[in-house]
Amino acid sequence: MAVDEPMAVLVAEDDPTSLHLLTMLLTRWGYQVLRAQDGARAWELLQKEHAPRLVILDWMMPELDGLEICRRLRAQADQYTYVILLTAKEEKQDIITGLDAGADDYVTKPFHQAELRSRIRSGERIVRLKMQLQQKV
Repeated sequence: MAVDEPMAVLVAEDDPTSLHLLTMLLTRWGYQVLRAQDGARAWELLQKEHAPRLVILDWMMPELDGLEICRRLRAQADQYTYVILLTAKEEKQDIITGLDAGADDYVTKPFHQAELRSRIRSGERIVRLKMQLQQKV
């Protein structure tokens, strides 16, 4: 992905209604959206050569949960992926567990659209800065 082209975002969410809503919002906000309805499919997409570098993961999904995907991503050293964990789990210990697993950000459901958009933009800035740094090396 070139630094100036639209950012691709992977949305991994097993609830069809939430997946549809997130896809609609991200598309409206100018992102290219890839979708996965379970953790195994999300992991498969993240292993591709031009995988999205910005990911919105549900915590509780079939096959692989969001925490396991975070841990696997952090164990890889080749490319950085910015992860937003989007979940109904809202206890303080859940937030700590999610961030300790490797999530960069944590958003609880139901989410506020403007807040989610701002958090996605923050992630996009970080991903683009990392890409610019890699190009200069």
